[in-house]
Amino acid sequence: MKSAPLFLLIGSALLASCNSTERQAKAAVSDYISSGLGEPGYYRPEKFTLRPYTRKDSVAYAAQLAELTAAADTVIFRDEAGHILPRPTAAAANKAQISTKLASDATPIATYVYHTYREQSKTGRTSRDSGEFIVYPNGNVITLVPRRVREARLKQLQAQKQ
Repeated sequence: MKSAPLFLLIGSALLASCNSTERQAKAAVSDYISSGLGEPGYYRPEKFTLRPYTRKDSVAYAAQLAELTAAADTVIFRDEAGHILPRPTAAAANKAQISTKLASDATPIATYVYHTYREQSKTGRTSRDSGEFIVYPNGNVITLVPRRVREARLKQLQAQKQ
């Protein structure tokens, strides 16, 4: 009987800390996006999807970018409409030199945030956009190359290798 109040206290503390981390991640992404807009007042947040971001996720992301970077000199990547996409940076290839121990480490290191938002121009035109971000515990926000873009580029690369 005495353990029930203790269990409730610990549970509520854990829930509060999770909510606090989520709130901090949402606020950090909102600040990051609005500071990048010409008029921050025209930013309207919509949906946030959050999940823990692990070392394993980080290694997988770096490996994908390294593969795309290595092929960037020989492959021209295009989107669904046929537009040429920007090349991945060489910095991504350097991140891929990571041990196999880290590749299997499921320790959360940050929060992954998928966020949709609206922005309005000075003329009143409203557009909807989205982004994928990593928010570290210290508040640093990193923009990821969107998953659909990475997957499309990797698919193009595999097709050209065959």
